[in-house]
Amino acid sequence: GGEPLLRPDIYDLVQHACRLGLRPVFGTNGTLITPGVAKELKKAGAAGMGISMDSMLPEKHDALRGVSGAWQQAREGMENCRAAGLPFQIHTTVFAWNDHEFEAITDEAVRRGAVAHHVFFLVPTGRGKDMAQEALEKQRYERLLQRILRKQQTVDIELKPTCAPQFMRIAAQTG
Repeated sequence: GGEPLLRPDIYDLVQHACRLGLRPVFGTNGTLITPGVAKELKKAGAAGMGISMDSMLPEKHDALRGVSGAWQQAREGMENCRAAGLPFQIHTTVFAWNDHEFEAITDEAVRRGAVAHHVFFLVPTGRGKDMAQEALEKQRYERLLQRILRKQQTVDIELKPTCAPQFMRIAAQTG
């Protein structure tokens, strides 16, 4: 965890990563990506941003993130990245309370100009340990992976499940 844009040396770190031949892409809640920050990140060499969007409902996203207004600020961060020409993707952590929103969030990613929608499955360690009861049960987990496969056929952005090792088995079974 932790918000990388809180680091005062973030632009220096991005430049250093580029000098080492790395492709700096990092996850953020998106709330600190002003137009100026997006331009500076692009200028420093950032290759992309992963911005959290866990629900289409602001109050649900804000509750998970613990900050009122986080949903709207994340959307503004996406727009600021798009306007600066800085590629971004949407990151969604799925729970039993939001898995039904997967397709709607993917559609929002397409509308906003995201290059990808990465779906993170809850791993009950660290802070996630306190949320273990909100994780998807096995059957819903597998159904969501099947839905990701189907949705990928209808959109031109990358859909990627993360922390889902059984995805390749399901993809092979689906054909």
